[in-house]
Amino acid sequence: MPHVPSAAVTATLASLLALVSGASCDHPRSPAADAAETDLDAADLDADTGSVDAAPGTPDAAAAVGIPFGPFALYAGNTSWDYGPAPFSLTLNFMDAGSIVASLEAADTAGVHVVLAMTGGSHDNYITTGAFDRAKWNQRQSTFDTPTIKAAVAARVLDGTIVAASVMDEPDHVSWGGVMTGAEIDSMSGYVKAIFPTLPTATVVQLDWYPAYRYQSLDLLIRQFSYDLFPAQGPNLPAAYRDQTIAQAATQHVGVLFSMNILDGGSRVAGCPVPETGGPGTYGANCRMTPPQVEAAADALTALGACGMLMWESNAAYFADAAHVAAFTSAATLLASRPRSRCTP
Repeated sequence: MPHVPSAAVTATLASLLALVSGASCDHPRSPAADAAETDLDAADLDADTGSVDAAPGTPDAAAAVGIPFGPFALYAGNTSWDYGPAPFSLTLNFMDAGSIVASLEAADTAGVHVVLAMTGGSHDNYITTGAFDRAKWNQRQSTFDTPTIKAAVAARVLDGTIVAASVMDEPDHVSWGGVMTGAEIDSMSGYVKAIFPTLPTATVVQLDWYPAYRYQSLDLLIRQFSYDLFPAQGPNLPAAYRDQTIAQAATQHVGVLFSMNILDGGSRVAGCPVPETGGPGTYGANCRMTPPQVEAAADALTALGACGMLMWESNAAYFADAAHVAAFTSAATLLASRPRSRCTP
């Protein structure tokens, strides 16, 4: 059944649409982010509980309870689910301009929070002569600049269904040609906000990529933990990784949304034997996380509160294993009882 917004939501949406129509490219941060540094407004209220979210990584007695949790790519098609969606309540998913409105309605109906990837898909879609081509990225993002999509996104940001939009996945990856910088990500964030002024923006990137850059537009970094990281990418233990991530986010003026690499982020053991590991990863000598590692990482990464907990990614074989499903369910139950902190700084 289509979602019918309440009268309060409808009135607020009208205000949002007026703001959308007058947006300009020089808007440095979303109104929701600005409000976090001044007075609280309706965008700071959790749609389910009406309570105020806490600051990033900071538990608060008044914070919303229940940290959204789930994998990348939970959708199967535009309006159905690759798994469940229970016990999951969060996904980062590629969206297309032709189907985003229906996809957001499906998420709202199912109670799933979403990190949008409007400019996702193969990196090749945004490459020219071996490097990132901003014009191609702009063209793709501009396909979402329609009144219908802007209204749908504004409504779903307001009711909490949309957490953020990822402007790029792994800007540190070699496939981008070594041209990406923190300033470029900031500029891409500004382009998104010129279309969607209330939409928080994010990127998925390691701790060692432009660690001293202070973001002016981008709202949050999605940090993905693995048990066998290169030293520069952060500690190998989830609690230490959490603490370093939160401390670094404060210096970079961003919030944090945690993730864990369940398919390639387990302890590396030659041959990836089970049960010492979760089995072979997706490439090289990588191993999957074991069920206990999944539970331990979810517990430690969110122990100080979090605005969400992602996993890379929905995988049929991994999700068919009863022990892993039990671990996901246990983690989801734990996170449902924890305070949800705000994603924006």
